[in-house]
Amino acid sequence: MGKINIKFSDLCAFFTSKLRQHKLMVGLIHNNSSDPAEVHQPHITISERGGAIVKEYKGVAEVSGDIFFDVFPKSDPLRKYNGPRKGKLPFNDILDIETRLHPGQNLRVKPKECHARLYFRHGELYAQGIVANAAIFDLKTGAERKDFGVRNYADNAGIEVNVPSNGYAVLYFAESGGGFVFSANKDYEVKITNAAQAIDPKHFQYYYEIVKNPKITKLYPDTRSDDGSFTAGGPFCMVGGFEKADYTAPTEHFGW
Repeated sequence: MGKINIKFSDLCAFFTSKLRQHKLMVGLIHNNSSDPAEVHQPHITISERGGAIVKEYKGVAEVSGDIFFDVFPKSDPLRKYNGPRKGKLPFNDILDIETRLHPGQNLRVKPKECHARLYFRHGELYAQGIVANAAIFDLKTGAERKDFGVRNYADNAGIEVNVPSNGYAVLYFAESGGGFVFSANKDYEVKITNAAQAIDPKHFQYYYEIVKNPKITKLYPDTRSDDGSFTAGGPFCMVGGFEKADYTAPTEHFGW
C-alpha cells in the first residue's frame, strides 16, 4: 500500500458543505493587483517521499479549471481528522469565513470564481501549523474587532490518502486532459501552494474576491506579539474555509 500526503498552504479555500457525502472542493484564489508581487500564483509539486520533485505545475496557465484527485479501484472515504495525533490538528481549527467571521450573514459566495478548483473524495482531512494569539481586524478601519476575542487558528491543511496495493491514484486536469498517475507501492508528497511574493496578513482580504454581497465587512486575522501589540506579518496568507457555500462538480469525470 502507498501513501500520499497532500499539503495546502496560502490562499486555498476549503469548501466543506459536501463532507457528509465524502466530497471536498479546494479553490485557489486568484486576485487582481497592479503590483505583480501582490498577485497569488498556484504551484503544485509532486515528489516521492524523501526524494526529488518528479512533477511540477506552476502558474495560472498550468493550474486552472477543474482538477480531480481520485483513487482506483477505491480508498477510504474522505473524512475529517479530529485528533489528537502528533503533527496534526483537527481540521476545524482553520478559520472559516462563513461560520466564524460572518455567522448568520448571507455572503453570496461564488466558488466557481476560484481560478482553479480541486476535487477530493478520499483520505483524512487535517489542519497543521498554529497561528497563535490571533485577533480579527476590520480591513477598512483597521480597528480590532473585540467581539471575536483572541484565539489560535491553523494556517495550513492537508489530506493523507492510502492507495491500495492493487490500485493507483491520479491527479487529472480536466481543462488540458493531462495529469499525473501515482504508483500504488510508493509514498508521495504533494504540495499545493497559492502564494504571492509579498507577505502581508491583509492578503486574507482576497478571499472576499469570491464573496458577492457588497454589504459584508471585510475582516482579516493578525497576531498579538508578546508586548500585546499587533504587527503585520503574523499569519501571512493562511488557508480559509467556506463551510456553507454550495458548489457543483462536473459530473463527466470519475462519476462525480
